[in-house]
Amino acid sequence: MLMLSNRVLFPWFDDSDERPFLEYYAEETITSLKYALTATVALHLLLMISDWLAFKEEFWILIYYHLYIIFSCGMAVPMFSMPLMKKHLFVLVPIFWIPSAVAIAVVLYFVDKAFDAYICGVVFTLLYACCAVRLLFLSVVVCCLLQVLFINIALLAKSSGADAYTYTNFIMIYAVTIGLVLSFTIEFLARRNFILRAKLDSERAKLDAILRDILPASILSRIRSGERRIADLNSPVTILFADIVGFTKFTVDQRPEFVVDTLNDLFTHLDAIAACHGVEKIKTIGDAYMAAVGIGDAFEKDAASIAEFALDARDAVAMLGKNRGIELRLRFGIATGRVVSGVIGNSRPVFDTWGLQVNLASRLEGLAPPNGILLDKDTTDVISARYEVSDNGFRDVKGIGCVPTYLLVGRSKNSINKCSIGA
Repeated sequence: MLMLSNRVLFPWFDDSDERPFLEYYAEETITSLKYALTATVALHLLLMISDWLAFKEEFWILIYYHLYIIFSCGMAVPMFSMPLMKKHLFVLVPIFWIPSAVAIAVVLYFVDKAFDAYICGVVFTLLYACCAVRLLFLSVVVCCLLQVLFINIALLAKSSGADAYTYTNFIMIYAVTIGLVLSFTIEFLARRNFILRAKLDSERAKLDAILRDILPASILSRIRSGERRIADLNSPVTILFADIVGFTKFTVDQRPEFVVDTLNDLFTHLDAIAACHGVEKIKTIGDAYMAAVGIGDAFEKDAASIAEFALDARDAVAMLGKNRGIELRLRFGIATGRVVSGVIGNSRPVFDTWGLQVNLASRLEGLAPPNGILLDKDTTDVISARYEVSDNGFRDVKGIGCVPTYLLVGRSKNSINKCSIGA
């Protein structure tokens, strides 16, 4: 019934959004109910004093009415927070409305002197159902019809004259008309706001996905918390650079589409392997791939994770080249030490690292043989117990000097490769 009426009243609202909207609007209604019912309790406590002063002879009838409203509203506040009640809220509220509608009709029947005063209460009650409680429009229509029905039954039972019928129904119809317009407007705006919020959330999710590809989650969280300058001194950090052997010649010999597709597949595989080993991808530069541990989301990882990444990446890229009918080989440079990391740029923020060890890893990558994984001494000291490492002698590194280097050969018996990324 609700779904059918909503299709008629709000044809522009997508049916697939109806259930999530009802859940969202139920939360809004529960909040409004709590405030409105609490205010009702306070109002009827004040009315008890007013009625005692104005209608002492009929006060025994009025006090039962007030106590009933106070008790029922007080019970309704926690009741409507129950999951079952919340699920069927827009059907149950009109049902719970029936005793209240009957109660005010009974008061109008028994208390002659209170008629003029309580017809204002009827108007207030109708508008209360329409606006304060934030029910669905259809639920409001039901509540208003019930209230009008029971008031007219009271008038009929009381054998009221035509003037009383005309006067009372004019006031009630006037109140109902205003109330229904307000109720429809409230629901219309709520549905439009729901759609706009859904679109905003969708766009925000897309933006978050893009930002997560650019920035580590831990860094993104710091930016969202209001931190404006992200600059850290990290140690120990292990930096890796990898690039494709002979890539320049490869771009000349192959079609542009094939070059781009190959690069895309290669970096996609490297990203998957990095994620598998908990390695933080820093950036890609042309055909070069930069990753690290000890910073960002890989803060708790050590050089062994980088070693696993390099070994898996070497095998996966070779398999990718075989599947594409070309020879693909990587060379790697890895160095460990202290680096500065941070975010630079406003329109296009970038997370990056700087320092001697970054330069050293880049230079070692250039000195490594095809499919070779060249290490500095600090990295070797960390992983030598778990991996096979061979001495590669001292090498003259541009801008740094003569440094000892080592080649990562493979895993030892104590090392277990936990990832299997197909090419």
